[in-house]
Amino acid sequence: MCSFDNLKNMKYIIREISILRQFTAMKKFNYTSKLFDVIIPKKDLLKMDCLFMVMELNPFDLTEVLEADYNS
Repeated sequence: MCSFDNLKNMKYIIREISILRQFTAMKKFNYTSKLFDVIIPKKDLLKMDCLFMVMELNPFDLTEVLEADYNS
């Protein structure tokens, strides 16, 4: 997830990470992959151009999940 080309884009990404962290904190919420960590490679946040999200491995892809819901 790279390319923080402007402040508006960075705000959207931080908001999405915040929402994903809230979902991860919910015990019975299984509709998204769990977010374990966010790694920022550079120490200077103003020069940050990339970050890495460490998430749980999901054995299914979205197509399989949607088809299973549709067929049940």
